[in-house]
Amino acid sequence: MTTTLPDGRHAVIASKRAVGKLFGGKWWMQGGAVHAYRSYTDFVAERAEKECGVRPVIQGLIGVFRTCAEDALGSTMNLCYVGFVPHGELEAARHDGDHTAQKFLTMEDLLQLPESEQHWYPMTVFRIALQTMP
Repeated sequence: MTTTLPDGRHAVIASKRAVGKLFGGKWWMQGGAVHAYRSYTDFVAERAEKECGVRPVIQGLIGVFRTCAEDALGSTMNLCYVGFVPHGELEAARHDGDHTAQKFLTMEDLLQLPESEQHWYPMTVFRIALQTMP
């Protein structure tokens, strides 16, 4: 999800994966498995609302990515969308049991994240989302 901070900078809301979960300790995004009969945009908005308590306005597709972990079986295909939420609504955002924290990340914040907290996939998607915001 994306927002505009009170100072005018664009930001994404990131969730830190819980230790013991796949990609634990890394900053991640909302998501989950979608069934073939579901509308992708409806699913993305509903999943964000379930995991964060806020429902974004879906602005468009970023792309399709494949993720896999060296210590996990299989991989996932990920459809990534930009979803916008006004900053005031995001102040009420919460994280679910698969995550330990949430925070707003600007482009500058992304560049300063410790390597141990990054994963190429969400970092790529976060950058694209921030670069495509109006």
